[in-house]
Amino acid sequence: GEDREGSPVGYYPAGKFDFRGLLHSVKPSVILKRHCQFAETAMKKCREQSERFGRQIEGIVLVIDMEGFSVHSHLWKPAIDAITESFAFVEANYPEILKHVVVVNAPKLFPVIYGIVKPFLSERTRQRIEVYNRNWESALLKYVAPDELVQHYGGTRCDSTGDPTCKEHICYGGTVPKHLYASECGVVSGMASDVKQVTVARGSCHLVDVEVSIAGSIISWEYKTTSHDISFGLYFKGQ
Repeated sequence: GEDREGSPVGYYPAGKFDFRGLLHSVKPSVILKRHCQFAETAMKKCREQSERFGRQIEGIVLVIDMEGFSVHSHLWKPAIDAITESFAFVEANYPEILKHVVVVNAPKLFPVIYGIVKPFLSERTRQRIEVYNRNWESALLKYVAPDELVQHYGGTRCDSTGDPTCKEHICYGGTVPKHLYASECGVVSGMASDVKQVTVARGSCHLVDVEVSIAGSIISWEYKTTSHDISFGLYFKGQ
């Protein structure tokens, strides 16, 4: 679809993407290449719209849907690294590609996510971002006419099968089947070189002290269990 000024509209259902499964199946460079492909496709569409309307169209309206967001998947450190690398790459190579960004179904933890990617965004891009956890339909309709906006997001547009989510044109992701996991691309090879292996006996615990000297620091951790489940917690100990 296109917005009310002829700019292309793109949809990125990030909340439904299984980043943990993806990074067990492919290398981070593959995800970066996919985002590069998305940007190149958007640029091509802008050129086509420019020729169609006889005026310059340089950016797209991007709808980022966070429905389905999972701390387990999206705030996993390898996923954060892959996402921030992609944001940095797009900002450096396609600085004008984003005309407006509308984030819908934003979870309560969205400020944490935004705080992670914000350093990789220019001030210009930050000013173009709008975030909504509910009642976002009117915001989208401000930029996109109903017949151009996917019905699932408050418009009237469906695909040729009548699907209101337009799955013919939008990839909504989903869980990556474990039989597609590739061990050489997975979490073990992607973990830091100083990973330690410990055995936690039944009824016991393992403590890791982390000294934080800079206010506002982000603490992330990564662990993998070979058998059974394990619970974890984060405790603050003052001076």
